[in-house]
Amino acid sequence: MLKRYFSAIMAAGTLTATTAMGNEINLHEGLWETVTTVKMEGMPVQMQVPPFTHRQCLTKQKMIPQKKEDQQKCKITKQELSGNTLKWEMKCTGEGPAEIKGEITYRGDSFEGISHAVVTNPGTGTIKITNKMTGRYIGECTQQ
Repeated sequence: MLKRYFSAIMAAGTLTATTAMGNEINLHEGLWETVTTVKMEGMPVQMQVPPFTHRQCLTKQKMIPQKKEDQQKCKITKQELSGNTLKWEMKCTGEGPAEIKGEITYRGDSFEGISHAVVTNPGTGTIKITNKMTGRYIGECTQQ
């Protein structure tokens, strides 16, 4: 169940990667490796979740790291691109609905980001999840 929350926090939408002034975001398109560190508050029993890693192709149209295993229905409700930083807000429905706010800054071949989620679970109440993400470009995409 918790795996779905982590996936939902990383769920993605599309965004044209051009600012209002026409400058492109500093993102090297291709295969990226993302490491995510998770911190949870509000669980009945405190859990330590080890950092997890996944790989994904990122483009200037799909810039928010996501996992394919995302089983929740999530919709991006707000996106804002300023310079090399993308901010987003998202709502997820299903088991344990969530509201998520995130921010990621690209630096060519690397990025740093953070997301904050508030998950409502009938069994455990409100859970706050913070994901810190770092990513690095590792090569050309071979998957579509």
